[in-house]
Amino acid sequence: MILKEKSYINNGSSALQPERKHYGEEDKRLIQEENKRRKKLKQSKLKYQAKIMIGIALTFIVGFTIIYRYSVIYNMEKELSAATAKTNNAIKQNENLKLELMEYNQIQNIKERASHMNMVQPDKNKAVEVDYDRQTLKTDKSVENEKDKSILEILKSKIF
Repeated sequence: MILKEKSYINNGSSALQPERKHYGEEDKRLIQEENKRRKKLKQSKLKYQAKIMIGIALTFIVGFTIIYRYSVIYNMEKELSAATAKTNNAIKQNENLKLELMEYNQIQNIKERASHMNMVQPDKNKAVEVDYDRQTLKTDKSVENEKDKSILEILKSKIF
């Protein structure tokens, strides 16, 4: 077995102050830096994704709000057109009724209908006056008294 250069911890004049090289600490530091870099990269990706998701959500909310408002406006216009149609229909009916009233209120038309029904003009001498204040019908007081009585009183009067 042939040994070519053997690696010792201490070489040459450093034998008086031996120091060990710490390979593990430098590796740990490099690994920690790499982990920090990865963590920052991951956080930046998450922030970017969060911004995209917020943008999508805001776009959806704005779009939904716009569509909702348009549907409300459409329904209001629909109700307005229905109300306008109803008012126009009512106006036409009123005009037709006014024309019919004018037709019926013509004196000549009234006279023709009256003569067709064999009516004659009233005579003031033959008019009969009626006094509505005076009571013309007689009422049966016993019937009125029975209405005022309670059921027990009616039964007592019939039994006794």
